[in-house]
Amino acid sequence: MTTAWEDEEKIEYFETWLKSGSVAEQWLRNEAAKKATWKNLCEVFKERWPECPIAQKTTAERQAELEGEKIMEGELGTKVKVNGAEVYAHIAWANRVEKLAKAIPDNNNLLVVGC
Repeated sequence: MTTAWEDEEKIEYFETWLKSGSVAEQWLRNEAAKKATWKNLCEVFKERWPECPIAQKTTAERQAELEGEKIMEGELGTKVKVNGAEVYAHIAWANRVEKLAKAIPDNNNLLVVGC
């Protein structure tokens, strides 16, 4: 969709993204008068389906998740499927651990544990 499109084109494009027979498609048919302009359609759609806030994990929850991420000795050298591709289990584990660690704000090196 581009800003150069007319309202009618934007509304038609929007309609193509609604699942056939869905509650949203049925709702849109009933809101025909309110969808006269793209702006109106956006307003009534957001009113009907307001954005739901996403539950954010706390730093403590993220740290607990990181600490719980373990690999068993027997898994070393084995292969697992990740997104349809076969990779070594220890590589998949390291990638998960890295992703979890990067999600934790750590400006003061609090994740570095002394010996």
